[in-house]
Amino acid sequence: MKASQSTSGRPPASAAAELLPQSSTLIRRVAAFWTRYALVGVLAATLAHGLLYVFIVPPWQHYDEPNHFEYGWLLAHRGAFPQPGDFDLEMRLAVQRSMFAHEFFRGMSFQPDPNEAKPWIGDYSQLGDPPGYYLLAMLPVLLMRGGDVTVQLYAMRLVSLALFGLTVLAAWGVMRELTPPSSPFRWLIPLTAALLPAFADLMTAVNSDAGAVAAFSLFLWACVRLVRRRFSWLVMFWALAAAAACVIIKPNAAVAAAPVLGVTLLLAVMRGRWRWLAWAGLAAGVIAGLIAAFSWGDAALWYRHTSQPSPTRVQPPQAVVGSSAIGVEVFSGEACPQECKVIQLLPSETGQSLSGKTITLGGWIWATQPTTVRSPSLMVYDSRREYYTTVSVTETPAFYAFTFQVDGDPLRSWIILSPGLGAESVGITVFYDGLILAEGERPLDAPPVFDDPQGAAGEWGGQPFTNLLRNPSAESAWPRFR
Repeated sequence: MKASQSTSGRPPASAAAELLPQSSTLIRRVAAFWTRYALVGVLAATLAHGLLYVFIVPPWQHYDEPNHFEYGWLLAHRGAFPQPGDFDLEMRLAVQRSMFAHEFFRGMSFQPDPNEAKPWIGDYSQLGDPPGYYLLAMLPVLLMRGGDVTVQLYAMRLVSLALFGLTVLAAWGVMRELTPPSSPFRWLIPLTAALLPAFADLMTAVNSDAGAVAAFSLFLWACVRLVRRRFSWLVMFWALAAAAACVIIKPNAAVAAAPVLGVTLLLAVMRGRWRWLAWAGLAAGVIAGLIAAFSWGDAALWYRHTSQPSPTRVQPPQAVVGSSAIGVEVFSGEACPQECKVIQLLPSETGQSLSGKTITLGGWIWATQPTTVRSPSLMVYDSRREYYTTVSVTETPAFYAFTFQVDGDPLRSWIILSPGLGAESVGITVFYDGLILAEGERPLDAPPVFDDPQGAAGEWGGQPFTNLLRNPSAESAWPRFR
């Protein structure tokens, strides 16, 4: 009997061996195609991911988005730069109605009153900011003036999406300067930027941050190109134009661009055997900059919302608890005297523990001259409630306290030390020492007795207490960034 022959004509092993070089060639062709057109694929992914965030994130839900929108809307409808305090009543009412329609206030204990003279659309006005981003954001609104504010919001978000694309393009350009043609980092780094959820969320919001990031990214691309290649006046103009864009979009982007531009010029001009001089000058500049930028002496865990020249931690002879106190100076300046203050953020677990409870807040207060000031206050963000009282102080420390019940959700809460003095009080310094935040109703006419100068615990009214404030008498210090 003869063995049956295969009807395929070839043994299976021979077919597999022939397929291997074919598949290898296909992989090489796909890799070559992707290397050549990777930028197109990355930008397509940026567009797709960005569009998801443009339309999935509910209207107005990015931080401060209504206030950024207001700036662009006023530019488009008035044809002039708005000034701090400007607003349009109908526009604010329309935005507020849209915020209600899209459940912006769901789960919040705060509900704005539509009958207010200036309807609430956010806490922080952007009208004092540089106009660069808003000049771009207003462009689509020019074509739809009088239209629905929600549609105009989406149009502004698309402008931010375009800036997102420019940022990813700049990331590709930087990696193109730094890596060889075959390196996967040329497409992997910009693709990572395009697909980062938090970054895509920020870069598709109506927010000047989108413009600042795009401008600085283009600036960084030009700087890397200057350092890596021969000096070019065209690229130099590109870098200067991008730096100027940072200036007119957001101050912090301009502050970051200035030292980078200096380093770039140093490294671009000093090449070859002179390069060591560039690195030596750069090292000296960094050391000098750090020395100039930082000082020691602010009260640790108390964040300054003031540009007072003196440290917030002082050591006056009248100190009651320990040897230090917190000094808030009322000085002449843009943010003072109304907003001279320092704050301490309460940890979220501490804030939650205060919900619905009766608490007592107080401390020793005095000033460089007799005056009337606000007591330390507790700010509960979600309910927009601030608990404080008004007290008359002298040059001698005296203990002041008040009791209240916390309403709303105090998850996000902080303590504020703000004298609240007017312009006529410039030059006065108000001191706070032995600050205390304790649960329960405590005697207001009898000060607490602390276990140690750190003020973490003690006895008050015959009962022990735990101080919910940290570093309450400023015994600990930390660095201050000038």
